[in-house]
Amino acid sequence: MLRKCGFTLRKWSLNHPALLKHLSPEDVERKLLSFGNEDVIKAWNPTTDKLIFCVQINQDTTPTKRSVLRSITSMYDPIGLLSPVIIQCKIFMLQLWQLKVNWDDPLTTELKER
Repeated sequence: MLRKCGFTLRKWSLNHPALLKHLSPEDVERKLLSFGNEDVIKAWNPTTDKLIFCVQINQDTTPTKRSVLRSITSMYDPIGLLSPVIIQCKIFMLQLWQLKVNWDDPLTTELKER
């Protein structure tokens, strides 16, 4: 139906490879990225049907309240799949505010372990 209107769908990827057999090879997504030991398309592993998210946190610097906030706000999650993780991070940020931690003071060992 979409093809009749000029909207040809491409880059199909399914977790059941038999369904892709009737499609032409140029319509099937073959680019896989590797995260650890899993091959994924963007954030989805079609073999195991799992979503995978990679968040990079700068471990080189001493964590501060500012770096925690920077890490939280760098997580891009337009449809809310990471909400359980982001909420826990925001709760930790709230605790930093309640403890009156300054923006550039290094976090204590106790706070780092939370």
